[in-house]
Amino acid sequence: SRIVAIRRGSGFADAGTILLEYGAFRRSKIDAQTAMTIAESTAKLWLGNAVLIRGEAYGVIREGLARYIANLFIEKQFGKDAAENEWLRQRISYAAIARREPPLVQVAPLDDFYFSSTANKGALIWRLLSRRVGVNEFFRSIRNQMKSGILTLPEIRSLFPDQKEFLDFWFDNLNDVNLLAGLPQAIGNESKVALRNNGSIAVNTTVLASTDKGERLTTQVSLLPKSFGEAVFKTSSKIVRVEIDPEKLYPQLDFSDDVAPREFNDSDPILIIKRSFDKQDFATAERDARVLLSSYPHFDEARILLARSLLGQNRLSEAEREFKAVLDEKSVMAKNMAWAYVGLGEIASRSGKTTEALKYFEEAIRSDAEYGATLSARRGRNNILSSSQVDNSIKDFFLQFD
Repeated sequence: SRIVAIRRGSGFADAGTILLEYGAFRRSKIDAQTAMTIAESTAKLWLGNAVLIRGEAYGVIREGLARYIANLFIEKQFGKDAAENEWLRQRISYAAIARREPPLVQVAPLDDFYFSSTANKGALIWRLLSRRVGVNEFFRSIRNQMKSGILTLPEIRSLFPDQKEFLDFWFDNLNDVNLLAGLPQAIGNESKVALRNNGSIAVNTTVLASTDKGERLTTQVSLLPKSFGEAVFKTSSKIVRVEIDPEKLYPQLDFSDDVAPREFNDSDPILIIKRSFDKQDFATAERDARVLLSSYPHFDEARILLARSLLGQNRLSEAEREFKAVLDEKSVMAKNMAWAYVGLGEIASRSGKTTEALKYFEEAIRSDAEYGATLSARRGRNNILSSSQVDNSIKDFFLQFD
């Protein structure tokens, strides 16, 4: 395969050629989006190139299966936390269109939600299927089918006859799955949590409970379609938080009501944090970012907003620690990397460390990750340079130049 640097149209890949932005080659380390693009493109060397993808809902294979394989690569290369960040981003993207998408067999490339549906929901379905049949068995069956040189969705579905009802629902029907957890009720030395499955398919999943002592308890539950259930935890400690399907294996219409007490009113928590940040309500943005980080401690999109909120409150030492934590992550989005350099530059500038500040601003400009971050870095650099004292000998030289 070939990787080509371009200024416009980055992210496109076909037939072994991957187009990346110039900034990807100037950053201190590979960013999360670039790693994901390369991983997906490599998977598509087989899915859609070496092996032809044909028939209805071919995008579920070409986009969804490729994304699932890419997520597995990210987990192997950068760790489980980095992969969970990718799954979270993909769930957020899918939730935005979940209530208006048709069944997957009817989704077409002309639909504006085509990639959110086929790639993100598709990846979730393949992960869930591989968990049910076993990862090794899943890929062994797929590899054997690929030997014919052509791969279709009906062929893949026929490989797993025991999963017919499961596959029929996820590919042929509208998704109506929504899992809800109620507030825990303490009765003696145990606590009970009411559960609900609004979907038309049975669900087997985990319920996670957190106690006031920091303990994490889990139990397995099975919920019939359109039914209620209950999770029981044998503990005398007070349960302060419960969550159904903590791994978020199931594609749902709404992921925010999986948690009780409810923490966010939207499946996109970053949107809620960003809304407060944009209103300069830094205290609320900080609070919500910390809530999200308690569940996803390595999610760089939440941590960068936390750091910028602390900077907005002039809590420089705390902000500096969070900015550096973003840069220390194994896998970081390019824009968050750039904002971390901008934040560190601002802190250094306020502390009178102009040389250090210039270094950070230059790094943000060089990465060329996002317009806002680049503009802020240029402004910070210009403020330092414009206030710098010019040596008198240089002034005299230009005065006498003519």
